[in-house]
Amino acid sequence: MKIKHLIINNFRSYQNMELFFGWKHTSLVWENGSWKTSILEAINLCLSYWNAKNKVKLSDFHKNTNTSITIKVFFDEEFISVIKNWFEDVEIPCNWVNLKIKKALDNEENFFENFEIEHYAIPKNIIENRVEWWLIKNEKVSKKDLLEISKDILSFPLHTKNLPKCFYFDILRNKKNYSWDYLNSSHIKKFNKEINHILSKNDRKKLTDVFSKIENFIKQNVDEKINTKDIFPREIKNFNVNNYINSCNKNISKLWTWLETITSFILIDNIAKILNKNIIFLIDEPELHLHPKLQKIVFDYIENNTYQYIYSTHSDLMIKINKWQNIIRLHGFEKFPKAHKLKEKIGDRTIKKLLDNLQSNYKYETIFFRENNELFFAKKVILVEWPIEKICLPIIFEKYGLENYLKEFTIISVNWKGSMQHFQIICKVFWIDFFSLFDADKEPIKKWMNHFILERAYKNHSYFFNTSFEKVLSIKNGRNKASRTIEIILDLGKEDFPKEYNEMIGKIKTFLDE
Repeated sequence: MKIKHLIINNFRSYQNMELFFGWKHTSLVWENGSWKTSILEAINLCLSYWNAKNKVKLSDFHKNTNTSITIKVFFDEEFISVIKNWFEDVEIPCNWVNLKIKKALDNEENFFENFEIEHYAIPKNIIENRVEWWLIKNEKVSKKDLLEISKDILSFPLHTKNLPKCFYFDILRNKKNYSWDYLNSSHIKKFNKEINHILSKNDRKKLTDVFSKIENFIKQNVDEKINTKDIFPREIKNFNVNNYINSCNKNISKLWTWLETITSFILIDNIAKILNKNIIFLIDEPELHLHPKLQKIVFDYIENNTYQYIYSTHSDLMIKINKWQNIIRLHGFEKFPKAHKLKEKIGDRTIKKLLDNLQSNYKYETIFFRENNELFFAKKVILVEWPIEKICLPIIFEKYGLENYLKEFTIISVNWKGSMQHFQIICKVFWIDFFSLFDADKEPIKKWMNHFILERAYKNHSYFFNTSFEKVLSIKNGRNKASRTIEIILDLGKEDFPKEYNEMIGKIKTFLDE
């Protein structure tokens, strides 16, 4: 069970934001200050079992207005709200949660109450034009009649079945042992009773297996010499998750603080599987303080997990360009890709169909490479055919006295002219401003590769050499072509560059100035 849809209104920097989550894990990307964390905290606030008013500040209201905050979280499956009746419990199928927060009126009656909260589980078969009462079809009560239920009965906290528990690891976790403190909260306390129920059945092996998994993970992926015997209990009698976490906190902190985050979600993950619980992980920058090798290991763990992970990241090791469906790029209070953009047609096929077709034909592995992931974190992109252009363009900019522009763009080598059109589509879908630089190779511009590149480039945001980047400098194909090109460019002065290079730099500069 996972979140499929999120609507946020008037929360922090977002006046209106709507996101769709189509996969088990979702990466929220872009630069600092793009309010990725606000998305995670909105979900966490809405799915909190306890009174949200204790977690809200006046600064959480958009531009400090009096307009109410509303957060709606929709699930791809239904959960059950259990309502106590006089004769029997009534089970109401629900599929979303609604949180509304408004500033309290400034009068004596609510002087100590800053906010008014409406926090409900919403029935699946709600008739939305009814405000005070909800009409809900419930076959358990009556197959013919509609049951009227007060909104108050479905307000949080309430007893539910199958509603996922949400675990949020925020950016301060390592400075304040935040992850372990959070785990030592109500969510984990609810596990104690159920875990001890397992122990009462003398089925302790399931729990010892959890500790073994974490221990093996650390030894295999971090350091096989780590002494973990003081961290993981060898005998389990009256196990208490809270006491165990406090013990782990002391011992793991003696090793490395970043290890807390890894062991935290692996612990929750495996305990939840034992108890057959639905959970959702929200992690603000899981790569924090992790070596690149460990970032890759954590990403692989997330990618192959059955639970839903939604996380923000600045690391190109925590995403995959060939899994573009898992990525949401936040930019200018908007999110990309947009549904209408995916439905646009190029030729006789939609953009989504073109991208999906690459995946079905296993072409992703030969077109998009790990180093291309930086595309999603770029302000502006220059797409080039080969690494030689990627190496030489910064040198040429410096020769032209334009070194200040170097921080304004990222150069992506597509490694073959035929691949450039696919990168152009990715850029358009995720609203990444791009410039296309390629070689015509003395072929007619109407030849299919050249034609597709020009067709998919933005107007005036492209340049092609009639021959090639190297042949303009009279360098022929052969051994050491790349090194000879670099050597010649390093020796040239600004006035010595050929006409084509002057035209190229002029067009790129215009692109960067826009």
